[in-house]
Amino acid sequence: MICPLCCSSLRQNLLSPPVALLVCPNESCVYPLNLNPEELARKQLVVRTDEEKILKLMQKKMDEAGVEKKVSDFIVRPGTRQT
Repeated sequence: MICPLCCSSLRQNLLSPPVALLVCPNESCVYPLNLNPEELARKQLVVRTDEEKILKLMQKKMDEAGVEKKVSDFIVRPGTRQT
């Protein structure tokens, strides 16, 4: 999806593990924070997320950052999440 205010590609911001809000990554743009909850729902900007996919991305980023495997496994807890 594209931001209607600045034409940037929207990205997912995680609100909680199963729910994300599609937002504009442009720091000078307010979209969709200028909308009320009903408008967010109508425009389908609140979306369900794939928790396993998010956790895999987190694990990859922690591996790249040199986070100790024991620590990253504790944070991500592979195979213990409920969907």
